[in-house]
This record gives sequence, structure tokens and C-alpha cells, in this order.
Amino acid sequence: MTGRGAATEEEDVKRQYKKNRKARTAFSDQQLGALEHSFDRQKYLSVHDRKELASRLHLSDTQVKTWYQNRRLIRLLYFSGSHSYAERKVRLTVTDVAWSVPVGPNRKPYNNG
Repeated sequence: MTGRGAATEEEDVKRQYKKNRKARTAFSDQQLGALEHSFDRQKYLSVHDRKELASRLHLSDTQVKTWYQNRRLIRLLYFSGSHSYAERKVRLTVTDVAWSVPVGPNRKPYNNG
């Protein structure tokens, strides 16, 4: 397809994606505090620990798993020398970082230096 038909089809796909996408989680201060405290003690959670933490915080297992992945990424950026980048991103939510950092095939951020 060319012209207007292709653009309309692309818009339909974008609309469908947005419709099926889960709304972004707004963590409460209590949940964030508990997640940060848990992360300070343990950078990786077992399935059992993750499910227990999710239950205690009234979150899904996937939400806790994603939060931990994003938090480890922020930590990696900070300790890899990307201080200014990581500090700017920490002011946003953790989810923003995961979608804005280009990563290579080995799941590590590309080094722009």
C-alpha cells in the first residue's frame, strides 16, 4: 500500500498497541520505600522472594520483576561512569530509563565514549 492507506494502517496498529498496553504503574511512597529497602539488601530476587514481596506490597509478580530490572539498569549506568545520565533519569520514574537507554545484544548499555 502507498499513500494514505499505508498511513491509516500504521495508525490502526499504533492504536491497537496502545489499547492492549497495560497502564503504567504509579508506585506509592510506601511501595517504593519497601522496594528500595529490599533492593539494598538483595540485588536479585528468587522467584519465591519476588512473589512474597509482590504479595506484601499488593503488586503483581511482573511489576516487582520489572521494577528490579529497571533499578539494576540505573545502578549499572551510575557505576559505569554515566553519572550525569543516570542522575537525570533517576528524577524520572524507573520505567522511563528502561525505554530510553539503548542496549546492545548482551543487554548492556552501549558505550557512547
